[in-house]
Amino acid sequence: MNKDMGRRSFLKLAGGAVGISALSYYLGTTNRVEPKLDNSLPEYADNGLGFPVFRGPYLQKDARLAAFFFKANSESLTALCDRSLNVSEAFAYKYVPLTSSVMLVFADMLVSSRDERDKEVGLIPETEVSFWVLTVAMQKTQGGLVPHHLAWFLPYLLVDEGNAIATGREVFGFNKLAIPKTCTDPKT
Repeated sequence: MNKDMGRRSFLKLAGGAVGISALSYYLGTTNRVEPKLDNSLPEYADNGLGFPVFRGPYLQKDARLAAFFFKANSESLTALCDRSLNVSEAFAYKYVPLTSSVMLVFADMLVSSRDERDKEVGLIPETEVSFWVLTVAMQKTQGGLVPHHLAWFLPYLLVDEGNAIATGREVFGFNKLAIPKTCTDPKT
């Protein structure tokens, strides 16, 4: 793919995002539907491991990142969003996949705390692989659904370090488990 095609695709996406933002700002402030309390939602996802964590903010040093786009089935992406994000009618937004592509991201870095109390502990190597789905958050208004903002959804995130789970995943209630090092070693 040549540079001009990539640049044009990016500009189309950016222009669409600005247009969605302007339209949704106007419609969202005038016709907003207030969310309802839903007590049927699950509690915070706690797997009971009790990892000790570095205090934030964090420093990711010597980070290497690679991203790849893959075609996906639109119906499957919609079902994934419905199953994971659109679980209650009480939510103010309904998330809809923007494209039928997913992004696979590989990241490798050294992580440490920038907090004075923890920064002398040292660096922890972290490798992660994640799948990203670009969605449009459709705001519920009295007139129906209106595009409000773009949001990345990470349905699958694989990390090789327990600290990465505790500091960046479990803190937000995303119940993720570390892959044991023996599973990632090609010699085993």
